[in-house]
Amino acid sequence: MIVEIAKFEVKPEDVAAFIAATRVGERIFNEAEGCISMELRQCVEQPGSFRMIVLWRKIEDHIEVFRNSKGVQEWRATIGPFLKQPGEILNFDEPVVSAGVRLPSEGVTTSSNWRAKASVDR
Repeated sequence: MIVEIAKFEVKPEDVAAFIAATRVGERIFNEAEGCISMELRQCVEQPGSFRMIVLWRKIEDHIEVFRNSKGVQEWRATIGPFLKQPGEILNFDEPVVSAGVRLPSEGVTTSSNWRAKASVDR
């Protein structure tokens, strides 16, 4: 399995529009051959910074198939206008080291909880 991690920096005034536009990615990546999953995450500390994590069955599914598809053209056309510069995309192989972590079911902090608590603490 290959893990693609893409870094997107969005103009501050375009964050909401960027998030709305990325919804098209659900369809594009669901239809992409060899794509196991895709998620886009927004940075808590820097709201204009995003990371897209895509799991591919094999590197060829990303590099040879997806990058030459109509889906990638649509994706780039959709998100491109909102980016400060082209996204940085890297592909990672199997883990070199990994560890399991058990999270407690209570007391888990979400970004919205964290932002609310941070504003109260100031």
